[in-house]
Amino acid sequence: VIPVNVIYLLSDLIKRDEISYDAEDYEGAQRLGRKALHMGIASLVIGLVIITVFCVVYK
Repeated sequence: VIPVNVIYLLSDLIKRDEISYDAEDYEGAQRLGRKALHMGIASLVIGLVIITVFCVVYK
């Protein structure tokens, strides 16, 4: 249910997080980590909404 492009976006944010951490940009790494967390939560909520709508419509 989760679109593939969301997974690629999250993996890109995680890679940037690692690069920021390696460059000792800890604030940037924390910011990107929070952004990845929010994107993950949003994709979970969207997936649950899609599943709920599908179950209600095709019941």
